[in-house]
Amino acid sequence: MDWRLEVICVDCGLRNFVTREEFRTGYCAGCGTPLCASSTEEDYVANQVTLLDRAASLLGALLLFGFSFYAIYEQHIRVAYGGRRGGRHGFQLEFSGAEITLPVISLLFAAIGTFSVFLDHFDKRQNEHVYRKIGRYSLVLGYCCYVSSILFGHVVR
Repeated sequence: MDWRLEVICVDCGLRNFVTREEFRTGYCAGCGTPLCASSTEEDYVANQVTLLDRAASLLGALLLFGFSFYAIYEQHIRVAYGGRRGGRHGFQLEFSGAEITLPVISLLFAAIGTFSVFLDHFDKRQNEHVYRKIGRYSLVLGYCCYVSSILFGHVVR
């Protein structure tokens, strides 16, 4: 997954792959002219997300959306916490009824974060930073909901 902008220098024609901040403050690797001064909106080339990344993000998002809607339909979900780090075993929490709210919200935030990668490829405007923020914030909020749902579950094992 590449979140860099492809900026073609007007002076020398070199393709520079830079972040949004590097676009404002950086220089062309070929001729040394400032990128923000030598590039215009017409020179902008939208980033390309590979087919594998698009397929993986779409499949992941659909699975997460499907799993969350299935949990809402069944009013029951089991979520694994922990793992085998340092010899400790993980545990599973069971949620039913209104308790499924936080785990389902965390699944939906994770689905939105992965789906933003898929959508970014088809949006040709110069707004990759928007999709990056959507992905970052939704994954952080999803993780916070995932961790805070520990308070409401029942330990299965």
